[in-house]
Amino acid sequence: GGSGSGRGPTGGGRGTGLTPQQLRHDNLLLRRFSVVIWVPSDQVGMVIGKQGAMITHIRNKASVIDVRIMPPDTYGGFEGSVWAPIQIRGSPSATRTAITMVNELVDEIDDVVAEIQLDKTRHHLIIGTKGMVIRKLSADSSVRIHVPNKKENERAAKDNEPPTKVILEGSAENVYQCLSALMDVCFAPPSAKKDAQVVGTGEGGAANAASSSSAVGATGEGLAGVAAASAEEPIERKLEVQLSKLKLLDVKALLHNTRQQHRSACPSRPPRHM
Repeated sequence: GGSGSGRGPTGGGRGTGLTPQQLRHDNLLLRRFSVVIWVPSDQVGMVIGKQGAMITHIRNKASVIDVRIMPPDTYGGFEGSVWAPIQIRGSPSATRTAITMVNELVDEIDDVVAEIQLDKTRHHLIIGTKGMVIRKLSADSSVRIHVPNKKENERAAKDNEPPTKVILEGSAENVYQCLSALMDVCFAPPSAKKDAQVVGTGEGGAANAASSSSAVGATGEGLAGVAAASAEEPIERKLEVQLSKLKLLDVKALLHNTRQQHRSACPSRPPRHM
């Protein structure tokens, strides 16, 4: 058969100069990502090569898990179609390399369908409030996006089938552009939190606990009371307590004022870069 199945390299992107974002997406989606491309049926032999040599070369060179020629009636196709589906499994960067190699062998590649296995707890992030996120992702990249609904997920679980997948359909370039944006939506790193915690031990720890109690109890003194508290307690924590009580909105201005007052109260302490 025309298949390059088997366990090939599972990585992709090794030594290829990928950006940190691309490497992160590769790691998140390894073994959870596949694409199906359609090539002219009369040119499938060029992709397979003599005794499967070319398809094996593509799999190894691109470092994908698998490259497989699929039956013509899969993925909505039909017997006698002028297009033949080829499934490529691997990381996003590896599959994109494989598509480029296939594209060099055939006259053209029709639209690409990418299947992404994401935990269903991420699905609402893709959809967004009233569908705003999915509409923007689709419009920005000209890609059709399908996110499994509740019934599809329940049916898969009931039938012990693999989890339903998020599907992207469009040109190869647009699909990978959309994938990158979608992954940022689902796995955006949390805002960098500055570590301002100073751990006290012995008497210092007891003093820190006492100052924390006094900060919680301070309601009428305003921010000046925060600045006068123990230098061992993180400034952000004092500010958080005050914000929760006073419901003040201008966080940046408050933080700046608090730092200035804190440094005035503790002139011997060097400022932290936050």
